[in-house]
Amino acid sequence: MSEGSVKAFVADFMKNARLDNDIVIDIVGSAVDGRWQKGSSDVDVVVYVRGRKKKNLESDILQLYFKLDEKHGIKLQTTPFFHPPVIFVRNRLEKKLIAGIFKRDDPKRQIFKELLKKVAPPTRILAPFVTAYGKYLNLAFLVLLYFIAFAMKGR
Repeated sequence: MSEGSVKAFVADFMKNARLDNDIVIDIVGSAVDGRWQKGSSDVDVVVYVRGRKKKNLESDILQLYFKLDEKHGIKLQTTPFFHPPVIFVRNRLEKKLIAGIFKRDDPKRQIFKELLKKVAPPTRILAPFVTAYGKYLNLAFLVLLYFIAFAMKGR
């Protein structure tokens, strides 16, 4: 599959995710800047939720993500699990945390990711857990990723 498959995945995801006035979805990272590689890159999705949250929002969107991965054959579930593939931002604190995480031009971040690739399990192993408990894991991963980004910035 090619980069075109990633673009088809993103288009399909945006079309089928439950978009309304209280949900804004942003695709970030390698899937939009041309660095995506099949089997080693994920598609980073950030869902900004305003107002009242729909019931089962996290679970529904994560299920869609994995279903569309299978449909488009882009092997997102074989990628190393660095963080949940969909990150939900519900308040100002989470918005601040996410702002410092996805910096593309930091060479230290790339070195760190290369090291993590050697120990991180494939996403498919954790996908059922992430889908079932996504709303509980979200803030924990945001805080963890923020501190990692902060620690790398200081070096």
